Amino acid sequence: MAQVKNYGLIGVGGDVQFGKLGPKLVANAENGTMAITNEGGAATTLSGADGVNANDFITKSQLDELEVNLSGSGFNILLGNIDANGDLDWHITPDQGDYDGNTSVKRQGAVTSFTGTTNVSDAIDRLNEATYNIYNDSFVRDVNFTVDNATGGAPLVSTLNISTTGNPTHYTINWGDGQTTTATTDSTPTHTYSDNSNSPFDVVVTAYNENGAGEGSTTSLTKDNFITLYTANPVADFNMYAGSSGGIAVTQVDDGTALYFNNDTSNIGEADATYLIEWGDGSADSNIAQNDHPGGEAGSRLAHTFTTSSEQEQTYTVKLTLSTHSTADPSVIPNNATVDVKVYDTHTPEVSTSATRGINEDASDGLQIAFTNNTENTIGSYADYGIQYRYNWGDGTTSTVNVGSNSAGDTGEAINHTYELSASEQANGTARDFVGNLEVISNHSSSPFKSSDFTIHVEPDVRATIAGQSTTASLKSSNDSSLTVYKGTDLSGTNR
Repeated sequence: MAQVKNYGLIGVGGDVQFGKLGPKLVANAENGTMAITNEGGAATTLSGADGVNANDFITKSQLDELEVNLSGSGFNILLGNIDANGDLDWHITPDQGDYDGNTSVKRQGAVTSFTGTTNVSDAIDRLNEATYNIYNDSFVRDVNFTVDNATGGAPLVSTLNISTTGNPTHYTINWGDGQTTTATTDSTPTHTYSDNSNSPFDVVVTAYNENGAGEGSTTSLTKDNFITLYTANPVADFNMYAGSSGGIAVTQVDDGTALYFNNDTSNIGEADATYLIEWGDGSADSNIAQNDHPGGEAGSRLAHTFTTSSEQEQTYTVKLTLSTHSTADPSVIPNNATVDVKVYDTHTPEVSTSATRGINEDASDGLQIAFTNNTENTIGSYADYGIQYRYNWGDGTTSTVNVGSNSAGDTGEAINHTYELSASEQANGTARDFVGNLEVISNHSSSPFKSSDFTIHVEPDVRATIAGQSTTASLKSSNDSSLTVYKGTDLSGTNR
């Protein structure tokens, strides 16, 4: 090949020479290599800047620095990636670290604190400490815990169940609310949360062996937002009163008279709360949009007059629902309370008699009269409302009948009563009027309700006191020759 001169570059065969006597770039066609030599064929140097990119050559100064690091101290050597995928974690751990959701695999290795940025010196030190703790039976690798009550209203009692790998002797628990249980041996510690100001709470559990030291003798686990505490559970409650203030709670009222609803719901505090009141009588329900509105826990009493009826008792179930509460456990909202209110109406008792006059029959010890109770059948029963009938007979005696008992004298039923003159009235031939009535006795403020008076006129039985002979032979008995005047039934069976 002919020599070519071009600005100091000479090509000779497969070589390239820089200048007439400059260094050569010598190619080896057999092994595909290249060498830089001097004119005499000896290798020479190539100078340049320190390498920066992945494919750059590195300089002697860079190699010298690396040598110093390798030979000088393990503190300057990092563990690096554990595999070609760039994994910097030197362990597999479910529920902790970067493998938080990978619960299908287990931890691998005794020391779980290694990462790609851990230097060799630290790694050897940790291995040494962990090995001693294993030998000393004071090794603790990891800790986990669950809780029985993670959410609820104050006070909330929560019990942890701590599990570990290794042999811990004590546990320290930071409950997250400013309270700490230190160096307990109980793996099921209990704590009561009472102030939800900083809820939810992070819980940190540290398990350790008091006889161990360094790596492998202690481990901790933090669970963020582990406990959620709400304000104390509110409980809907109310009472009814006869007035807008004061008084005692009542559960009954006269028909057409207002009662006053007082909201006694507990544990509202400063929270926003809304309510629904269902009166149970078909009237419009009351929505309470603010806690301080009438009918709210911090509001005034709310008046309500139940739907009126006609001579009929009614029971209405009033229901209060706590619909919303801004700081309570959502699982206890809504909740409600009920109260049965009995509404008593007026009544018009009616009674009829089988007769209004008669003889004080000596043979039957007086005059028996049948009374029929014609009071309206809408009256409330004794079993439900405690209502009774009272018969005032007019002779100083009374009879009481429970409404709805279906006994004599009940609604639509008859009852008998015998009127009797006194011995002197009978002997002196004195008649007497007995004036009585039927009453309805209930819890209505106007009770008792009375019927119109009835009057029973009783005449004495004159035959009980007369003795003599008949002047008419036809009045005597066929077997009676003395013509005796009879009281009662004569010998012929005739009632004289």
